[in-house]
Amino acid sequence: MNNCLKGVEFSIWTADAIRRASVVSVTEKRTTDKGIALKDGLRDPRMGPMRGKCKTCNLTKGRCPGHFGYIELEEHILHVSWITNIIHWLKSTCIHCGDILIKDIDPNKLTGPRNKIMNQYVKKLHSKCQQCGKKQPKYAWNKEKQQILKSGAPYDTNDILKHLSMVPDEVVSTMKVSHPKHMLLKALPVPPPQVRPPIMMGDVIRGEDDLTYRLLQILRLNEKLKKIKSNNRPSHIIANAREALQIAVTGYINHKKLGNSRKRASKREYTSLTAKLGSKAVSYTHLTLPTTPYV
Repeated sequence: MNNCLKGVEFSIWTADAIRRASVVSVTEKRTTDKGIALKDGLRDPRMGPMRGKCKTCNLTKGRCPGHFGYIELEEHILHVSWITNIIHWLKSTCIHCGDILIKDIDPNKLTGPRNKIMNQYVKKLHSKCQQCGKKQPKYAWNKEKQQILKSGAPYDTNDILKHLSMVPDEVVSTMKVSHPKHMLLKALPVPPPQVRPPIMMGDVIRGEDDLTYRLLQILRLNEKLKKIKSNNRPSHIIANAREALQIAVTGYINHKKLGNSRKRASKREYTSLTAKLGSKAVSYTHLTLPTTPYV
């Protein structure tokens, strides 16, 4: 039997898988202290060495492939690259009872990549739920505030998660796609230092990479949201902190997806992960995510 490799199958990297694949839970809001990389920081030597050998694989700086860390987000955050799919799933799932509103679920009738098939399914939906008979709200994306709107009002991410979690596993299996609840971020992957090397002068760090600056901002805003919630601050203050964290995460993933009013007034704009990949300024070896081969 010829077991030659025919292709590679990609799926959404779930929060649990991200945690298992990571060597550090990043919580420290500073990178170094007097030139020494801090434990649990964005320069933790377990993710890859700035000099000497790696604390994880024991390879030297030039041979270590780098190791991922992660930031545990205080709340689920929308992944900006999945917004269209998230809205399609919200439209396709009854908000009242969780019944699927798609008229015909048969993946064999569809063509194209699986991350695009919801574009076809969403064209053939029941206007009313066939199980409970209730009408569905309308959903839209507010780019300026980085929010999903439900009938014109902000749809809280915790409610979005509950809504998407109603999608039955057997439906997802039949459609041969990842479960939509995993399109929201709870564990944010932190790429290794090889992807975001610091600005060095000899052996001294003189500055950080743009991605590291964005990750530092996420850490600070994440901690701020946590403190505001623990102090039982008013709901509008919590909402503002939540919005700030969402905007920071979006800016890290793809700063071009931010609304115009959220972009910096200065010409200097920190780059994002998507822009760095697009410019091929980083080795793809260090950003390889788990994949499943099939034969």
